[in-house]
Amino acid sequence: MFELIALVVALVGSLAVGLWDLKTSNVPGKIVFPMLALGIILHAASSFFSGSYVPFVISLEIGIAFSLFGIMMYYLGAWGDGDSALFAAMGFLVPRAFDFAAATFLPFAFSYFINVFIIGAFYTIAYSTVLVFRNAKLKNSVVKDIRKDAKFYPFLLAIPLAVYYFFPIKAAAFLAVLIAIMLPLYRVSRVIEKGLSRRISTRDLREDDIVGQNISFLNISKRYIRGLTKAEVRVIRRKMKFVLVKDGIRYTLVFFLALAFTLAFGDFFSFLV
Repeated sequence: MFELIALVVALVGSLAVGLWDLKTSNVPGKIVFPMLALGIILHAASSFFSGSYVPFVISLEIGIAFSLFGIMMYYLGAWGDGDSALFAAMGFLVPRAFDFAAATFLPFAFSYFINVFIIGAFYTIAYSTVLVFRNAKLKNSVVKDIRKDAKFYPFLLAIPLAVYYFFPIKAAAFLAVLIAIMLPLYRVSRVIEKGLSRRISTRDLREDDIVGQNISFLNISKRYIRGLTKAEVRVIRRKMKFVLVKDGIRYTLVFFLALAFTLAFGDFFSFLV
């Protein structure tokens, strides 16, 4: 029962956070961190009442593993702090499969992990397409970047062909295609992020805004995607007249979509056998 409650919290919480992020570009820590804490508490309760340490230990193992991966992605500049925190919360909340969930080739947590990136790739394509066609300036920047790297596309197309030649397995070919897609997608996402950056008056700066420039007196690096605190906003307003803020692909909804997909269908490998 406690693990089922944790699943409901994961689904409802990640959906709410994802939709809020789409609307505001902010990931509400007031929802994410209670989700993380509930994951630990509910699995501890499950272990206590079942007389087995397994639910609690698995929750800790997967939650800590997801936390460490999220931290790595944050310091690489690939995810924001909110994305990393929500991913960790999902690990603590839903570390293993349920009887009613679709079967997976890999353990549930690993299938979910892989689905986050596969679904994230398709989500990024869709999100980027909408952004590009709604912004003529951004469209020109993306087209220019694509043309600049056109000479590398034959090499990217050769990757899945070579993999399938040596490993004639549909799953291997699918992963190779995904890698070939994700490499240019990463570049496009960076172009979009740069195109959505704007210089504003610090009077208009708000808590949770993400700066697109280094601010040395606060040890803020533009590489790390995190929202400003109220205290930082006050200091910036005192010392600067203008500041660069940025936006990008709002990714958190992927964590809900990946969980729903994993529960309903298992993993993408199920379609490749």
